[in-house]
Amino acid sequence: MDLDTILPLTLMQVNWPVFIESAQSFLGYSPTRGLDTAKIDLTNPVAFLASLDCENDPHKALRRAAINNILPHSFASFIMIIDDADIILTIAQIISIRTKRKGSRFLCVVSGTMSNWYHSMITCCQRDTDIIIRQIFNKIYTFFKQAGFGPIWSHYREQYIHDNTFVLEA
Repeated sequence: MDLDTILPLTLMQVNWPVFIESAQSFLGYSPTRGLDTAKIDLTNPVAFLASLDCENDPHKALRRAAINNILPHSFASFIMIIDDADIILTIAQIISIRTKRKGSRFLCVVSGTMSNWYHSMITCCQRDTDIIIRQIFNKIYTFFKQAGFGPIWSHYREQYIHDNTFVLEA
């Protein structure tokens, strides 16, 4: 498995004018004013989840996203090439995957809500997980962190192990 083939494909795009206008009309204030204070740009994929609770404390919203049932409202997909059908079967038990075979390799699109991804990371970044699966989900987790989603897993810490992968420990 070439981990360099794992790339972000989609991160949900929000219709900001509709969200802001509707929420502001109802609440009397913008649900996104806390994003400026937190230095989170509206173009950042994490901005919607950070403002969805309408409390204007983006970092708190992200830390509590799993508890407050915010994660199902965002979606992400990754594209990758996998050369082992067993790996595809394992991933299919965890999260949605669509494949197209060419020879002995598969073009795969792996997709889910942020709730699916949240639970997938916790499940797949464990010591007893197959190393290839752990490598795949470590790479995807790293993409999420770089995009600003790291606080979602703030109740976990990365513990690197002997095979140069990490596990998420509570």
